[in-house]
Amino acid sequence: MISIVGNAKNAGKTTVLNTLIEAYQHDPIAITSIGLDGEMLDQITRLPKPRITVYPGMLVATAKDTLRQATADYDVIETLDISSALGPIVIVLVRSLGHMICAGPSQIRQLKKLVCRLKQMNLTKIFIDGAFARQQLSRLGDATILCVGASSAYQDDQVIQKSLTLIHKFSLPGLPMKYQNLPPVEEVVGLDEGGNILDLPFDSTISIQVETVKKIPVHTIKAIYFPHAVSESFCQAWLSQKKLHTIAWMIQSPSHLICSERTFEKLRQIDQSIFCQYPVHVVCVCYNPFRPNGEAMNSQWFYQELRSQIEYPVYNVLHPEVSYESIDSLS
Repeated sequence: MISIVGNAKNAGKTTVLNTLIEAYQHDPIAITSIGLDGEMLDQITRLPKPRITVYPGMLVATAKDTLRQATADYDVIETLDISSALGPIVIVLVRSLGHMICAGPSQIRQLKKLVCRLKQMNLTKIFIDGAFARQQLSRLGDATILCVGASSAYQDDQVIQKSLTLIHKFSLPGLPMKYQNLPPVEEVVGLDEGGNILDLPFDSTISIQVETVKKIPVHTIKAIYFPHAVSESFCQAWLSQKKLHTIAWMIQSPSHLICSERTFEKLRQIDQSIFCQYPVHVVCVCYNPFRPNGEAMNSQWFYQELRSQIEYPVYNVLHPEVSYESIDSLS
């Protein structure tokens, strides 16, 4: 299962999805999305968008009402007990070449249910196109393609910085061996050298104050486990206390770190150790040098800036050389 995640609207996710669909058009594949995708005009900017091309034999999981705008022939093979603003989610078998709008579940728990069903259908691949604000879907995929675009900022250097921040965030490593059996708790807890649970002076990171983090016993606490999101206020309080910076963080996934790009970069600068219970398997980065207003960054410069600072393969979204071999090597 491959998820496609972007750092902004118009980062090129649909273009990448179409490239993948074309490459696997002769295989039994399925596509879905979290949110709405494949419409002719962007629902916010009202600018034209690339449409999702579908081929005979593939499955599409989408909201029933979107089928009115399909140009491909199809058969509805199943209606799921998953509702959306555009009707129930249905799975359709495509009968002819054409276009479809893909509007999958809007909630992660619903998407999990849909993915579970699709995995029972002997498919070669499942592709999930994600709304740019729904980066948490990446934890569902066996692999993730990150899309970064010139639309994320007005200044080219800011585009590079925003792109690198997303890539670094989604590259956070998995848990160290000694912490892989994390406790089934709902509150923030400390962990000692052996992974034993220790109490902390707080049980949530919401609206936390500097005076609270000062009370963390740095001599016994070696790591902190966050079963839920880590907030901006907690990060700011933590950054103010240098004595705490040797304590590692254990979070659910990269999307559970809810802080600004600037704050995340500050955490990187102090070498804060952050590990994920559900790390993301990034296979490549695709970049879109074009902005919706028609302006474009220098594609070669964009490529070189990314390639010089990350280890993943980097591709222009308009070029069809996505790393299929990397995807197929997944178990």
